[in-house]
Amino acid sequence: MFFSKKNIVSFFITIFFSYLIYLLISKQIIYLAIPAMVKNGASHIFADWSVILSANLCKSKLDVFLSNPCDAFNRKHVYGEILLYLPLIKEFSKFYILILPTAINFIFVYVVVSLFNFKNYIEYLTMIPFIFSIPVLLAIERANIDIIIFLFTVLIAFNKKIIFNYINILLITLSKFYPACLAIIFLFERKYKKIFVNILFFSLIILFFLFLQFEDLKKIFSFENQFSANYYLSFSLEGFVKHYNDLNIIYNNKNYN
Repeated sequence: MFFSKKNIVSFFITIFFSYLIYLLISKQIIYLAIPAMVKNGASHIFADWSVILSANLCKSKLDVFLSNPCDAFNRKHVYGEILLYLPLIKEFSKFYILILPTAINFIFVYVVVSLFNFKNYIEYLTMIPFIFSIPVLLAIERANIDIIIFLFTVLIAFNKKIIFNYINILLITLSKFYPACLAIIFLFERKYKKIFVNILFFSLIILFFLFLQFEDLKKIFSFENQFSANYYLSFSLEGFVKHYNDLNIIYNNKNYN
């Protein structure tokens, strides 16, 4: 039940965490930990989401897989074609640019918080290192599409209807390709015949859509340096150290290196 004690507690904890993240971003303290997307002296929030919106605006004029001047950083579209069909972006620009990514981030934090099952309120403090880790803060500040993929993955994990899972895995696979590995859930069927049929059917569907987008895929992977993960996305100690060795940590005209 949604209005259970656990869900209410999770909701208020989410509000608290979200407010702290809002302060970190609005005061630009967050950029001591993650690199900012800066253009003309201004930091661009939700930069990963905005490149998808800009590609939608430019798709009628240019091949956004090759060039995307509508984006502030001239980043090309390196996601699936399915993300180029967002409706009414010009008419509802404020909703797409600010409200939608903010709502998705809030839902993301809520889902993460609600997945924990602690015995007392003090134990909820153990979530702080996770919520405020570099990869999570970076994903939230950039409004990275992997957040949406994560939310879909949670839906798939809690759902038992095979058709529902087919549709969800297909949608997120066509958006960023790697979620195709979620087809592993079809291996958990008890009958080998069902496993074979499900894997074969899903593979044929994916291959069919990828065949239709083959030319776009070649363009995307020719610019793989744009979407390949940098080391500061890593949870590893090595990635953490490398990030801070390379980062110029300057705040209020003071160098904190």
